[in-house]
Amino acid sequence: MSKEEADATYAKPSDIPSTVAELTDANNYALKSEIPTTVAELEDADSYLQDSDLSDWAKAEEKPVYDYSEIANTPAIPTKTSDLTNDAGFLTAHQDISGKANTADLSDVATS
Repeated sequence: MSKEEADATYAKPSDIPSTVAELTDANNYALKSEIPTTVAELEDADSYLQDSDLSDWAKAEEKPVYDYSEIANTPAIPTKTSDLTNDAGFLTAHQDISGKANTADLSDVATS
C-alpha cells in the first residue's frame, strides 16, 4: 500500500476524537450520571424480581447446607473404576507381550 493510499484509508492521530463531545453522534451516548445504578431507577423496574418476591431463606445471611445425598433427583457418582462401563474397550487385564520387541534390541533402529 502506498503512502497516499494509507493516508486516504486510515485516520491520522490528529483526526481521532479525544472526547465524547468531538464525536459526530455525541448526543446518542448516555452520560455516566444517566446510567441507572439500582433496579428502582430502571424504567420498567416493576418487571424485575423484587426483594419482596424472595423467600425468607433466600434473603437469610446464612444459607442452608446440604449433603449431596440429601438433594433429590441427582445421579449416582461412581466411587470405584469398576462402577463405570468400559464402553471404550480399555484393557482390563494383563496382556502377554512375550515375543514383542525389547527396546534394548532396538538401539540400532533409526528414530528420525
